Amino acid sequence: MIPQDALKHFENAIYLPMLIKILEKDLFAIEETQLKFTRPYAKMIDQAINNAKSELKKTNIYLMRNNMKLIKYSSDKDFTEFIFSGIRFEERKRFSSGELRDRTEEIMSEHLAKFEI
Repeated sequence: MIPQDALKHFENAIYLPMLIKILEKDLFAIEETQLKFTRPYAKMIDQAINNAKSELKKTNIYLMRNNMKLIKYSSDKDFTEFIFSGIRFEERKRFSSGELRDRTEEIMSEHLAKFEI
């Protein structure tokens, strides 16, 4: 069984890279649009990217120090399966594409809500 404190780090290892990728695409799109004031939006997204990268770095350090790995095992258009691996456990978890999308959106909202323009 996965230790409770490790579960959060495994989830971060799944969702934060997706969040960073989405925010970087959004930042590029905002910078290329004809919005009158792009700077406030770009600043907020850039802060969220930096925060997510910082959290991901802490997650990777935690996993490495505790000899844990997240392995993307299989993926298709409907599901993605990950292996959560550690010294005393190995567990497969399957996530639907909708579940991954919805949770990434929740995390994005949390990260963007932390920053003021």
